[in-house]
Amino acid sequence: MTAWKATKSQTDLTLAYHNHQKGLTFYAFSRTQDRDLSEDLIQQTFLKTWIYLVKQGKIDLMKAFLYHVLKNLIVDQYRKPKTVSLDALLEKGFEARVGDPERLVNIIDGKTALALIK
Repeated sequence: MTAWKATKSQTDLTLAYHNHQKGLTFYAFSRTQDRDLSEDLIQQTFLKTWIYLVKQGKIDLMKAFLYHVLKNLIVDQYRKPKTVSLDALLEKGFEARVGDPERLVNIIDGKTALALIK
């Protein structure tokens, strides 16, 4: 990428940020209901757009492109497996247990008895 194209891409992206940042933030927050997550998604949107521009990508409509990238990032966020901490589960009343050893012995004895009967 030439210096002129890099400067033009940077100018275009800066202008797009100033023009569309508020709308993108509102869109992301309305979908996620989490302010911090929506801000992270906005940053990822502009980062992905910058990477696309650096790789000689052509964008006809910047607003449509930004919303498309953001929508895909939100979908990816919802598809990502959620992790739950054990502390949070314990606070909700979850009790971790291995099982009842006596019941396990009874099941094994019952299977053994059925095998001998057959």
